[in-house]
Amino acid sequence: ISELGASISTLDEALEALEDPAVLPLQIPCHLGDHRWSGEAFLNARAKRPEVSVYGRSCFLQGGLLPPPEDWPVINAADARGIREKLDRFTTDFNRESRADLCLAYARGCGAIDSVVVGQETQSQLLENLALAQNPPLNREECQIIREELPVLPISFLDPSQWPPK
Repeated sequence: ISELGASISTLDEALEALEDPAVLPLQIPCHLGDHRWSGEAFLNARAKRPEVSVYGRSCFLQGGLLPPPEDWPVINAADARGIREKLDRFTTDFNRESRADLCLAYARGCGAIDSVVVGQETQSQLLENLALAQNPPLNREECQIIREELPVLPISFLDPSQWPPK
């Protein structure tokens, strides 16, 4: 073992991991509906540890941001249709190919991470993800617009482990 890393789910866990000098890679959930990583607490803690590589996972929110809203988890505090409409508007406004392109471009451009971990279940998804990774990331201004216009989503929506069973 050459490095100790941490895969975390909450801001508090990330801050704790960044305080531990033994932790070098850090993996966080990073998608356009999750504003925790653009806040001062995380960015300041990360700036104090430039040697830490931060990887973002779940840029599609485990695929939850890609299907129609009726297929999203039912979370009372999250307006699925309103979120979908905004995502589709951002996709058009920022000249993205799809919501998947928007999500990946946001993760790559948001400034919170160094690299994105993307999962897929099929070869066609792998090829699509590889193609989307060739597109430029969103710029800082576009990421800021998304953070300003998307509502702060409840943890029950941001954390797939809390989603109700289908």
